[in-house]
Amino acid sequence: MSCNENVGVLNDIHIDIIDYIRPAVCFDSAFRSMWAEFEWENKVVVNTIIQDEKEFFDHIVKSTNMKCLTPT
Repeated sequence: MSCNENVGVLNDIHIDIIDYIRPAVCFDSAFRSMWAEFEWENKVVVNTIIQDEKEFFDHIVKSTNMKCLTPT
């Protein structure tokens, strides 16, 4: 490296992805199609004290700031 080269250290740059997520609309059929393509991503082990499925679902929807596409 010569003395007149400029260097930027990239690992010091911190980006929060939340800054780039915007609300949007997705039709049920389109969401299901995309979800099926990424099936490997939809298997998650969950440990919770919530016993009721509807209560757990509502908790996930609220805490992830999402919306249910189909009636529950």
